[in-house]
Amino acid sequence: MVKLESTSNAIWWIKNPKAAKECKAKGRRKTSLGSAFCLDMADLLKNISLQGYNKLLSPDLTLGQRMIWLLLHMTTTISLVVVLSLTWEQFVAQYFVTNLKDPLYPVENVPFPAVSICTNNRISRQAVIKYAEELRLNSPVIRPVEYFLERLSFFREFYVHVGAVVDTDDFVIFQTFLDVFGTWNNETFFDTRRIMRMLTPSCEGFVLKCSLANVEIPCFSRDAFQESLTMYGPCCTFNMENKLKKRHFKNRLASSELGLTVVLNDSHADYFAPILNTNGYIVLVHNAENYASVSSSNALEMFPGQGEDSFLSIYARVVDTDDSLNYDRRCYFDYEAQSPSNEQVMRTYTYAYSFPNCITRCRIRSIIALCRCLPFQMPLQLVENLDGVVYCTLGHLSCINQYKFKWRNVLTERIIIPGLEREIEEALYCPQCLPSCSDVQFGVSMSSLPIDNFLATLKVDENNQTEFSTDISVLRVFSTIGNIMSIFVGFSMVAIFEILFFLTKYIYEGCNRIVEQNVIDRKAKQLETNKLQFGHIFEAQQLHFHWGSELFKGSEHNLDGHFYDGELHIVHKNASFNTNQEAALNCNGFAVLAVLLRNLEQIQLVSNGCNPLKLATNSMKRLTERVHHEEMESEEVVWVKREDARSASKLPIVYSRKYAVRFAGLERLHPFDAAKGKHIEKLLCAELQLDGGSFYEPKELSKEQLRRIHTRDYLKSLEWSMNVACIAEVPVMAFVPNRYIQRSYLRPMRFQAAGSILAGKLALDYGWAINLGGGFHHCCSYRGGGFCPYADISLLIIRLFEQEPFRVRRVMIVDLDAHQGNGHERDFGNVAAVYILDMYNAFVYPKDHAAKESIRCAVELRNHTEDAFYLRQLRRCLMQSLAEFRPDLVIYNAGTDVLKGDPLGNLAISPEGVMERDRLVFSTFRALGIPVVMLLSGGYLKASAGVIADSIVNLKQKGLLN
Repeated sequence: MVKLESTSNAIWWIKNPKAAKECKAKGRRKTSLGSAFCLDMADLLKNISLQGYNKLLSPDLTLGQRMIWLLLHMTTTISLVVVLSLTWEQFVAQYFVTNLKDPLYPVENVPFPAVSICTNNRISRQAVIKYAEELRLNSPVIRPVEYFLERLSFFREFYVHVGAVVDTDDFVIFQTFLDVFGTWNNETFFDTRRIMRMLTPSCEGFVLKCSLANVEIPCFSRDAFQESLTMYGPCCTFNMENKLKKRHFKNRLASSELGLTVVLNDSHADYFAPILNTNGYIVLVHNAENYASVSSSNALEMFPGQGEDSFLSIYARVVDTDDSLNYDRRCYFDYEAQSPSNEQVMRTYTYAYSFPNCITRCRIRSIIALCRCLPFQMPLQLVENLDGVVYCTLGHLSCINQYKFKWRNVLTERIIIPGLEREIEEALYCPQCLPSCSDVQFGVSMSSLPIDNFLATLKVDENNQTEFSTDISVLRVFSTIGNIMSIFVGFSMVAIFEILFFLTKYIYEGCNRIVEQNVIDRKAKQLETNKLQFGHIFEAQQLHFHWGSELFKGSEHNLDGHFYDGELHIVHKNASFNTNQEAALNCNGFAVLAVLLRNLEQIQLVSNGCNPLKLATNSMKRLTERVHHEEMESEEVVWVKREDARSASKLPIVYSRKYAVRFAGLERLHPFDAAKGKHIEKLLCAELQLDGGSFYEPKELSKEQLRRIHTRDYLKSLEWSMNVACIAEVPVMAFVPNRYIQRSYLRPMRFQAAGSILAGKLALDYGWAINLGGGFHHCCSYRGGGFCPYADISLLIIRLFEQEPFRVRRVMIVDLDAHQGNGHERDFGNVAAVYILDMYNAFVYPKDHAAKESIRCAVELRNHTEDAFYLRQLRRCLMQSLAEFRPDLVIYNAGTDVLKGDPLGNLAISPEGVMERDRLVFSTFRALGIPVVMLLSGGYLKASAGVIADSIVNLKQKGLLN
């Protein structure tokens, strides 16, 4: 028999193994995983065999003594890390051999090259036959199609090719014909680029299948292949926009299994004008930011054969130069670009210097100067001046052939070499082109095997440095590290077992919780499908009429004691069901909108083509809100009851005492004033002589309401304290049970979000409304951040579009918080009915460049921006926005983190500047009769509550809050 007194204190020794089962049998409430973790963590510290950790929770020690022990453990841990790192460096220096280049340089930081695949056949047979037929019909002289096909083969001369040379007189004669009968009505000159794009084989015709990192991907998108110009004309280019410049370690694309695989069509059925004596394709490997040209020392050519599996291994050499090297160098940095003088091109393209692009620009300048034209395959962004420049035609070929040697041979400096004097003089001289200070140079090797289908595989080779191996005694390493850890923390094998047991236990329990929650969600979903509820989207299916008959009394329709001669029925099917048969089996499968018609004239009007949707809307305005389009087949209706939220004794200001976050004092650790709304309410009541009942109070948002904008996965993620701690940016919250976080932090946030929804409804009735909270503009439908757990702005817009479709069709967001509102920008980036105006400090959080693309009117401010510049930019943006977009409602995100001294906004706006800002916004839109919803958003000074209250009082005194 085991005596409990003599047993170990190790955590795996369960002194009462039946206690857990007995507690469960008695029906006690199930402990949350977070609270259980905290309790077991305390047990671990009390009983772990590592020396001194039980002192942290010893009841015999005072708080000061525990803090001394905590300081001691922190010191020993830091010392342990430092000594171990030094020891590891000693091992590396003593037992390993390193290369001249850093062997730990991450391969995912090496830019993935652009890969251009060009067909050897530069003119499609199908396309050229179609174009020849078009020329035959336009020709005033009757000639067979074969005549034009023969002359269209002249276009092959635009490329470097192997074959017979045709008399240039034939080129001039045929080009004269094309100048008259081969141009469109809106073209002054023959557009060679348009014709060659039309005649070139399309990418869809020969790129059949693509996979990246062993995962099949769509071949044609901005993330895969796109058409681009190369030295061989239009080709299919992968990674054209350089999206793979930096990659995650898991997607580093650094092995044959993780590379790019492309299946190509090797048929010759569409061949018309091959330019090289080879079967297969031309593959160009080059930097994504450079024009693909071999003669510009940029692109590498490979020629995979027909019916072969070609394996291309790519080697990269990274050249990097420190930015501080401003003198004594013969290279250019990216920002030292030579921009063209053409303003249209400068507005369209961005420039970064590179040596290949400089050579191409120099070559273009020479071609335009000597032949007065631009080859169609040359990029416009490298042309310095487009004025008077035309694309080279067949008539320019004699000039191009004359100087072909010059443009193929380029010198950046002239050194006299005996015997090459003539070649030096005839070569193209570009002294302004120096190498790039930061560059990536690629090398390619290819191996091929015959197969039935053509495959091209490309990868970045991560084994591009010499490998070294040295046998190191495992026992020696283990003993050295073990001795050091034993000295500092009393480390032992027992401690390893204890920690592994502890971690395994919680991994197992966490997986069990996930499985249990999935079962609960599945059962809840089954219950929801059996309930009749409003909120579904219904699609119009059928329209029919009923009317009474004189022969059959009682066939008239009776409602509330009134008789109606006819009735209009619009039958709708729930959009979540695919077929009518499926909808008929469910209680919420169909909905019928009925309109009673009082007399036969009204029935005749409807029967003769009156818009039944408009009639139905007018008749049912107080019962339902509707969302519909012009065509009956595309109509959608959401069935909800409409409520009038106005109260004669209240101002349209929304506030609840439940806005305040109370977290046992932890809220004081946060820069945000958790009771800001409470302070503003007290100041407003004192200034405007109001009582506590003068404001509207919202109801907490339910999970179903939050699902109108948020994904199920995101809402589930808020059940984990670690995720909420990341959003609130309070790390200590990760160790607090989630139940307490839900009650003390997320519930107040749901009330504030509900206040934004209520303020939106009040603004439509009053013309304005203010929520003393909300404005969570960093949260989108699937992600929170920046103190913003719920997307109240996005949810407000969705609710207004659904419930007020006749009063709100277009919404403008005026976001004047110091930070970029990346949440609603991600939600409504492609929605034309939502206009976003955002003025923010570009040098602070969140720096979301993807979301910035959604801003219709953006002003990026610098640190310490002051009142004059800020207000001048605001006036300009308000006028510009109204000129571009007339909204039905404005959501004004009035963050006060723009105040001078705010620790997070880093601007320098005075309190008077904030008051003038608010006055500008309200006066601009209120003068046009546009309702304004004001949300408080950020503000991290204690004085911000007083500034907001003073601003609201000022708006009231100016007559803008009537």
